[in-house]
Amino acid sequence: MSANIRFMPFPPEAIFEILADADRYAGWVVGARASTETDPRWPEPGSSFHHQQGVGPVHLTDTTTVTAVEPPSRIEMEARVRPVVVAQVALTIAPAAGGSLVRMEETIAGGMAKPFAALLDPLVHHRNARGLRRLEMLAAEIAGTPVGSAT
Repeated sequence: MSANIRFMPFPPEAIFEILADADRYAGWVVGARASTETDPRWPEPGSSFHHQQGVGPVHLTDTTTVTAVEPPSRIEMEARVRPVVVAQVALTIAPAAGGSLVRMEETIAGGMAKPFAALLDPLVHHRNARGLRRLEMLAAEIAGTPVGSAT
């Protein structure tokens, strides 16, 4: 399992607002291209959206489904990019002085990548560190805060 933690100078509600908007998924998830066909119940448990994931000209379309949610402090999802990977992803948002601590945990739970999960963990960790930076930059953009002051 890969785990990343990042301080963000925004309240938990502001961070969760982004996570609760499936259309913003491609704005912070590294490798995501677009979100489509979002269940209007998103982010309720069992709701899903379709997304494209890939690098360069190669991409796959699959779904991400909420498995648990506690606004504004936690969301758990199953992200699929089959046949390559099925991942369990949890984001926890805790209030901290001047902002929030955001923890992202990801476990490769299935797909062709599962036998190589331990070897892929450093890559997943790096990808998720970039994703959390992008999440913070998106929060800064929404808040109208200069990006340099939100990192």
